[in-house]
Amino acid sequence: MLDLDHLEKAQRISLTMQVEISLKGALITGSLKPGARLITKEIADKLGTSITPVREALLRLVSAGALQATPAQAFLVPEVYAGTL
Repeated sequence: MLDLDHLEKAQRISLTMQVEISLKGALITGSLKPGARLITKEIADKLGTSITPVREALLRLVSAGALQATPAQAFLVPEVYAGTL
């Protein structure tokens, strides 16, 4: 008989969280360069999702200090963000 006691249940995460994780990874690896303007529609198209989870993920990253938001609803990668993730 198999001993499966050490396995954890698979966790479901929201689409917004998946997008946030992808964006954090891109920030950490430097794929998103400081000063870059992030376009919600382009990110949604690249990730194969609608713009709503992308916008929510971007807003979460703004709240965490990893991104900046402008009054015109634009999202920017700040010049310095190390340690904010």
